[in-house]
Amino acid sequence: MGLIPPADTGKVVKALRHAGANWPELAKALTLVKPEYRPGMIALISALRSVDLFSSTAEVLLQEVDYAYKARQELPWQITKGEFEKYVLPFRISSEWFIPWRVEFYEQFRPLVKDASTAVEMAKIVNKWVKDNIQVRPCWGGRWPYAPILTLRGKAGNQVSVTVFTVAALRSVGIPSRILRVDFFGDSPGGTTWVEFLSDHRWLPLYPHAPANLGDFGKLTREHPRAIPLVYAGRKENVTAHYTPMGTLKAVIDTNSLSESGKSIDFSVGVFNDGSWRTVTDRIGFSFTADTTGSFQIRLGVGDYLAEAEIDKYLIFLKRFTIEADKTTVIKIKPKRWEYTEDIYDSYR
Repeated sequence: MGLIPPADTGKVVKALRHAGANWPELAKALTLVKPEYRPGMIALISALRSVDLFSSTAEVLLQEVDYAYKARQELPWQITKGEFEKYVLPFRISSEWFIPWRVEFYEQFRPLVKDASTAVEMAKIVNKWVKDNIQVRPCWGGRWPYAPILTLRGKAGNQVSVTVFTVAALRSVGIPSRILRVDFFGDSPGGTTWVEFLSDHRWLPLYPHAPANLGDFGKLTREHPRAIPLVYAGRKENVTAHYTPMGTLKAVIDTNSLSESGKSIDFSVGVFNDGSWRTVTDRIGFSFTADTTGSFQIRLGVGDYLAEAEIDKYLIFLKRFTIEADKTTVIKIKPKRWEYTEDIYDSYR
């Protein structure tokens, strides 16, 4: 481990342990990588998901790091170490099946952007190429994304696959980029995904099949007014306020009506989507005692919602509410035991 700085030793050892029988491949990559690229290799391996720790070969890892640094060095401007390691270097973008893509993408897109001098100019070129060359076929593969290389070769993919493809295209030429998502709209079936890229250290939206709307934060709100509950970048970063007006839900638990203390309430919020209520927040566990009143707050996009609370998996609260911009909506949870039936939510549509 003499090649690894002491500050990074712990996370590298953890990754090697999690890799199981594949650890020699990771160690080989760390050993053979160019010394000036080793910080990137450390960052890449330390952030790999379990499936990639188990399966990545030294050859693929070395290739990924070489071409990522190559693209970074060819940029006409500087990006930070953190921007590079988090938003250019990672080869897995979402939950897609990984097939190495960076070399072929670099060879495809670098010639197109070589004369561009800014991130916006590069992004516009990539955006137009995607619209002109990649078809969206909604029924293909349901909601699961394809490997970007398959989308490139087939010139088609479902909506999320095209978004993943666009992120890969931008990363292949050194532009920090990430995938954004709305899991469920409040006015139409399903949700959507799109792209953000960094320009002068500021995130800008890019919609793969709407090049005219590059940089337009208001596009989704115009298309889905009062129907965007939450917007996430990556896995968990909440960026809703960039895309829609927001308000606050304050939930107050009336513990005076509880017969037992020491319990925990599981609270969630949903929207009506595609024929049923879909949860848009993580379940919030809230412990209470019978002699205290508890409350908590959640920020949400403007629109109509359903609040639900359970104790020991029994439904004890169900209420519709509305969120308005820059206002606080207060709901009081008065526990009442409900019995589950098929039509329990029908009157709340």
